[in-house]
Amino acid sequence: SQVPVYGYGKSHGFTKLIRLNVLPLSLGALDSYVYSKIGAEGGDNGVEQLLKTLPPSKQMNVDKIMQLNMRWQCRLSHVSAHTSMLTLLLDDLLQDPEAVLEKILKFVWRDDWQWQGRSDGRQHSNVADLDLNASSLVQRDMKSRLSELGDLLETSSLVGGKAVAFVQQDHAYRKDSQEAFADEMRRSKDMTSWPCPSFWEGVNGDEILTSIASQMVPNCRDDDPFVKCSINRDRCEVKRDPVC
Repeated sequence: SQVPVYGYGKSHGFTKLIRLNVLPLSLGALDSYVYSKIGAEGGDNGVEQLLKTLPPSKQMNVDKIMQLNMRWQCRLSHVSAHTSMLTLLLDDLLQDPEAVLEKILKFVWRDDWQWQGRSDGRQHSNVADLDLNASSLVQRDMKSRLSELGDLLETSSLVGGKAVAFVQQDHAYRKDSQEAFADEMRRSKDMTSWPCPSFWEGVNGDEILTSIASQMVPNCRDDDPFVKCSINRDRCEVKRDPVC
């Protein structure tokens, strides 16, 4: 998803953020490649077939995709310094979706809702009931023929298995991932540099890298009533200019 613009809450328009992390980073890189490839070709039913015909890791630019993901994390690390953020792991979601959803509900809950009530005159759920709400929401979704959570579980299992096989069998995949990680940590000063490295550095017109970077750049539009894009780096990212 697009990162918030640089600045405080009044700049990016968020009061709270929820981040879903995919670890290890090599799995996150493969995940980004698969979904970008599916998005480019249209439809979302070909994950299994796509995984069977993946090219060598060098052709997929897994190292550069990993660096893009790390730049996304670098940007969010600055936002989390002044905006409340909940970080969740995909592994936890897959193992216990009810517990994760309960965390989300408690994170977005506001104490003033308890006494303020709703605009229609009814009362909000008690905070103690959030675990029950999480359980019912998960069970209702899993019973649906169009279960989004079920699709996520199935797809993540397929991508995760392929990533593990890559790490175990493809020496170049391991080597490129390790070198990309070390290089990005150096360039970003251990994810603390400001501004973070540009999403467009190293993309060089590659179709998949361009697709991923374009989905990560900040939502920087002059007509957005909730976003104030005042930092030049953000405008450069939208223009796909890594050096302006």
